[in-house]
Amino acid sequence: MAMFRHHVSLGAVISTAVTVVVYSYGLIVDPWDLGVLFAICAFASMLPDFDSDSGLPFYLIFGATTLAVTGYVLYHALHDYPSNYYVLIGLPLAALIGYWSIVGKFVKRITQHRGIWHSFPMLAVWSLGTFLLALYLGVEETTAILYGASMAAGFLSHLYLDEIWANVDQDGNPFTYKKSLGTAMKFFSASKSTNIAMYFLIAVFAYLSIQASTFI
Repeated sequence: MAMFRHHVSLGAVISTAVTVVVYSYGLIVDPWDLGVLFAICAFASMLPDFDSDSGLPFYLIFGATTLAVTGYVLYHALHDYPSNYYVLIGLPLAALIGYWSIVGKFVKRITQHRGIWHSFPMLAVWSLGTFLLALYLGVEETTAILYGASMAAGFLSHLYLDEIWANVDQDGNPFTYKKSLGTAMKFFSASKSTNIAMYFLIAVFAYLSIQASTFI
């Protein structure tokens, strides 16, 4: 729990810094977009603990994604079936229950703490995925790029703090290396099939990002 508080604190600092810098340079000035930028970075700072399977970090992160999915389904239900109350209630409720129970169990089954989720490849997947999702939702390209960058900044802050923490004992003495040293910031997992799948996904996301970008 203490480590989680450190991640939340650092995430808040990084998110604030990213938001202030972006606003100061006039890259994003709309309050809503700045709020989304801050939220993405703060969310990303806790995201690597999504593989913890239990405890507050997992339930906070998975709860947030569950609410996001439910809200997205509700938005489309309101747009497509504004007068059908069975659909307006049933679809979001099905999305909430299905995502929490089915996807939640699947995530717990396929993830291992400090596995591929704590890695640079996963950082790339989430950053590119955020950029592509933002474009899909109609976000302006520069803003979408900054959303992806803020995801990377928040995610990296978590990896960096975990790696630094592996050099400190419980009393705060530095250079007392733990077994977790090197497990937070890595490019590969112990599973060859996982590595192949991860880098294939990065290649696909990178290709789609290049195709979608007008800056290249």
